[in-house]
Amino acid sequence: MPLPVQFRTGISHCSAISEQVPGVLFFKEGKLMDRNDEDLDCGWEIENPEHSIIFEKAKPLLKTRSNALHTRISYHFAITLLEKVGGDPKIVIPAILLHDIGWSIIPESQHAEAFGPYVKKPELQRLHETEGARMAGEILTDLEYSGHQIHEIEEIISGHDTRSDSLNSNDSIVKDADKLWRYSYEGFTTDYKRFEKTPRDCLIWLIESISKWFFTEVAKILAHKEVLQRKANYGIELD
Repeated sequence: MPLPVQFRTGISHCSAISEQVPGVLFFKEGKLMDRNDEDLDCGWEIENPEHSIIFEKAKPLLKTRSNALHTRISYHFAITLLEKVGGDPKIVIPAILLHDIGWSIIPESQHAEAFGPYVKKPELQRLHETEGARMAGEILTDLEYSGHQIHEIEEIISGHDTRSDSLNSNDSIVKDADKLWRYSYEGFTTDYKRFEKTPRDCLIWLIESISKWFFTEVAKILAHKEVLQRKANYGIELD
């Protein structure tokens, strides 16, 4: 699978951000659209039929914030990491596509206190993991995944944010793909606004987090490449 446009150029082919309009915006068919639109299809397609089936199961549970877009971009990072690092796609792909479905049971008004750089309610962050693992197990049982596969996927999802260590290479890839979203153009633009940071401060936070967040060397390299692109996109100069 060729790398998505974002990995080649640092910006999705349909990204056209307007700083005058809140949110992550793009042009589609001549109209300015919001990336939160649930039917968004903007260069982050999931073309593999087996993977698409899983995503369609997850999609109704990813309507909060930008979780559908986050999931799709993280999926593409996971594909790249699988190609470069190894790992089992039968575990990694379902885990990355289903890792955030647990947010669907938590009122969106409470999300801001349960993720990001200012977590005030860690119990909610933990709840989205445990409930997400349970819900993923139900989805994968319906899709006739084996008990062994379901168990490993549930274990990965149940600690993808709060567990500081990695269970194995599959877990490392999921954790790294999840965090790489923050470095993408879409993720960066979304995060600095909702976390009320300047682009410069957000980028500094991301740079300082590379050594703490990532388990694979490939993910660290990808993160550094994305940082260079965000510097160029926003005209940020750092000492």
